[in-house]
Amino acid sequence: MGCGDGRHLVHFAQLGYEMYGIDMSAWGILRSQHLLSNNNSLAHLIVGDIQYLPYAPESFDAVISFHVIHHNFLSDILKTVRNVNRILCKGGVFFTTLLKFQPASGRFNDADEVEQRTYLPKVGKEAGLPHHLFTEEEARSMFSPWRLLQFDASDKGNFHILAQKRL
Repeated sequence: MGCGDGRHLVHFAQLGYEMYGIDMSAWGILRSQHLLSNNNSLAHLIVGDIQYLPYAPESFDAVISFHVIHHNFLSDILKTVRNVNRILCKGGVFFTTLLKFQPASGRFNDADEVEQRTYLPKVGKEAGLPHHLFTEEEARSMFSPWRLLQFDASDKGNFHILAQKRL
């Protein structure tokens, strides 16, 4: 989800996995197609919104999303996680990263807080793009219906989460 330039698609396609990529940006899909082609790899690519994953229930064994799903308002992030649960097979896994709430970092000092811990930067390449920052409690709560295989909080700015859809 949020395949961007396709580097993860290429990696896993070269390992023999059937890959699907979705990104809101047509540019991202074009970049993915280009990188896949240059690496003799294939993937099914679509422009789309991860809140409304256009896949049948229980279609995937795994979903990966690096530095993507926190770019939204909390209600839409929760909708995305529910949709991932819907498209995963029972026992399927979801690996994702979430931004940590760290008020002392000053990272979002030049941003508007539009809901609790959701910021819209005013300048830079991500100006106007929502960033929801998670407390550990909030992140764990969001994944309470799942089996947490790994919850890594050691990264300075992100939580790394590997969750399994319950059987």
